[in-house]
Amino acid sequence: MRPSLSSAATKVLAILVVVAVIAVGAVVIGNLVSGNTTPNTATSLGQVKQADSGLARSLGNFQPAVKKCGGQLGCVTGLVRTEAKHLETFNSQIHRISLTGKAAADAAALVAADNAMLQDLDKLGAATSNVQYLNVAKTASLQQDVATAGAAFAKLVKDLGGTIP
Repeated sequence: MRPSLSSAATKVLAILVVVAVIAVGAVVIGNLVSGNTTPNTATSLGQVKQADSGLARSLGNFQPAVKKCGGQLGCVTGLVRTEAKHLETFNSQIHRISLTGKAAADAAALVAADNAMLQDLDKLGAATSNVQYLNVAKTASLQQDVATAGAAFAKLVKDLGGTIP
């Protein structure tokens, strides 16, 4: 024998199901209309770290490549221009990550510091003599820009719940 509901209980259950469907639908439609797509911090952190790993690989290869240049300016400036392109790629990857709140502000600070580094790298990459290259290296704020970008990156990772090894 199957248990059965009374007609009143059946009507109440039907009304509850309809109300639940309407409520869920309203929330979904409201999120779609408002564009409310709360980013998942774990996903965002993974994307930040993935972008960083690509840049880190490139930078890790930079110093040995410079040594292979044997002091030839054209070779070194070519490598500098290549690193600038890698940094631009990193910036565009960071820019595409859906971030909110502190993380969004930290990402903006990171990209701003990276853009300052890009200006320095562009000047170094455009040097046409060793003297000019050394003068640019001395006068550019590259070290400060690197430190600023590093701090902004660490803050971004921390705000996303990650750690820097």
